[in-house]
Amino acid sequence: LEFISDDAVPTGQQIWNNYGAKGNDELLMCYGFAVRDNPADCVHIALAPSDGASVASESRASIQLTLDGVPPDVIDAIEAEENTAQFVALLRAVLLRRRAGKECLERLPQALNVDICTGASGIAWKRSIEAFLEGQMKVLEASLECMQVARDEGFGGR
Repeated sequence: LEFISDDAVPTGQQIWNNYGAKGNDELLMCYGFAVRDNPADCVHIALAPSDGASVASESRASIQLTLDGVPPDVIDAIEAEENTAQFVALLRAVLLRRRAGKECLERLPQALNVDICTGASGIAWKRSIEAFLEGQMKVLEASLECMQVARDEGFGGR
């Protein structure tokens, strides 16, 4: 690992790496850790194109969900086209991902028991995986709430 600095760094001096605004998916995959309550958490949902050439599906092979839920432009495109099939496909994808996340969280204590996660690094690893999964669940719940609002505002009846 090599760090490049614009300033001279004396030997033995502690340096800090600013990871920037990254979701736990990127932090875990690239740096080996995740943080609780990460405001940059996101979930990428891949959608198959619907029968109608949807703006939402063609312009986005993958939709990035955040703690704010489904991006408004995605909901707007689905509503403008009255594309109920795309709305249902997105809802199904979010629900399936949520179910998988819940199952992982339920199995985690047994899968990463005290025999596997030993020592400080093992415990930190387990906590990072928990933080990642919990963040994913928060994003998915926010997305479901967003879709409920869209449905309640009249989209579901079209």
